[in-house]
Amino acid sequence: MIPMPPDELTRIDGGSDPDIYLGYGERLYAEFKSRNLIPAKDARVFDIGCGAGRVARHMQPDPEFNGYYLGLEIDPRDVGWCKANIPDREGAEFHFIHADLKNDHYNPNGTPVEDYQFPSSSGWFDFVFLLSVFTHMKPPAIRQYLTEIARVLKPGGHCYATAFLVDDAGEVTDNEQKACYLSTDFMVWIEESGLRLVDQFKLGRQDQLVLAKPKED
Repeated sequence: MIPMPPDELTRIDGGSDPDIYLGYGERLYAEFKSRNLIPAKDARVFDIGCGAGRVARHMQPDPEFNGYYLGLEIDPRDVGWCKANIPDREGAEFHFIHADLKNDHYNPNGTPVEDYQFPSSSGWFDFVFLLSVFTHMKPPAIRQYLTEIARVLKPGGHCYATAFLVDDAGEVTDNEQKACYLSTDFMVWIEESGLRLVDQFKLGRQDQLVLAKPKED
């Protein structure tokens, strides 16, 4: 059984609560499965902003997940904990990488995000997800991430992302502790990246976005 991480690593939405940490990851993984976003065999999954394994801990013991998982995280404490506590198993590999990226709240001395490329070849992943990541990013960084997601996804692959989206320009803020953007602007950024919106709905306070990379003709 995978142990619980230290309380300081169970943060969700700025708070540290082990029960919320467990429930959040379990709920989102169930959502992915219910939508058939993860292939049944030889899946390649990329978790951007994996934290302390909040989703990976539910994937690791699940016999229905078979394939390769890569978690990317800016907090080296999370990466170290995941490497020590979320092992490979028969039929599934789990890898965790530290991204030394700048974030005014989490990592002020890191490398600027705008030119960052994900550690993957093009067209490699079946499924990419990022939870509460765009909620801490400025527009140039979001656009770069969307472009990179489109690059690393296979044609026909999917992305699941969360964001704070509004219809009133007066509610927009690019504060990296809680970034909130116009829905119309975000849709333009998605289109510019080469991805397309498949579904959008609310779960809790955030908009849930299901995106896809179009299949090749």
